[in-house]
Amino acid sequence: MAIDNQEAALVKNLDVLDKLTSRQALWIRFLEAVEASQRTAHDLWLTQVISKRLTGADADKIEVTLIGTVFSAASFDVFLRSLVSGDLAIEISQKTPPSASGTKVGNDPALTFTAVVRVKA
Repeated sequence: MAIDNQEAALVKNLDVLDKLTSRQALWIRFLEAVEASQRTAHDLWLTQVISKRLTGADADKIEVTLIGTVFSAASFDVFLRSLVSGDLAIEISQKTPPSASGTKVGNDPALTFTAVVRVKA
């Protein structure tokens, strides 16, 4: 019996480690996708990345809010299109559509933006 209990405890620990490892791999792949999309947009930079694990019907997804600044709406569009067209299952949130508002960086006109995406975990 003691060996059976130890084996059950080890299996449980391995399951936890598998989940942690897969989550880390997901974040690495997500950040690589963001970086590649940023390179295509050229004049876009992120100032905040906020994440939360969803529950209920969307429990298999992570919601990520991307906040940043860009010099043109076209670059923002290129960034988002590139992000969702990659091999990672990323979709733009339908509940919170992307938004942008005017600002200045030094004397240059720019846009601050917010985009909420969902990533399948």
